[in-house]
Amino acid sequence: MNESYLVRVELHDAQWSHYETLHQQMARAGFSRAIRGDDGNLYQLPDATYTVQDSPASLQTVQNAAEAAARATGRKYGLISSNFKSASWNGLPIVPRSQRAA
Repeated sequence: MNESYLVRVELHDAQWSHYETLHQQMARAGFSRAIRGDDGNLYQLPDATYTVQDSPASLQTVQNAAEAAARATGRKYGLISSNFKSASWNGLPIVPRSQRAA
């Protein structure tokens, strides 16, 4: 059964360039900076928050991948991963179609 996961990473004593590296590494590992709503739209998550939706991976596998991405920044970090069946949000901007990955 596939699961959906939410991951939040905080880099300590980091510059924006460290977060750019984190975003690149997380994307390579299959994480998204957006979440799909029931309305079909993609919503931009807060900075350094990521999802993996409809994945066969285990929570530990997701955690390990996120830790590897955080380590690649060269900064100390704090990280939390959780699985979810549903999510609710307010005020997140819709990702414009022109900015969505093909």
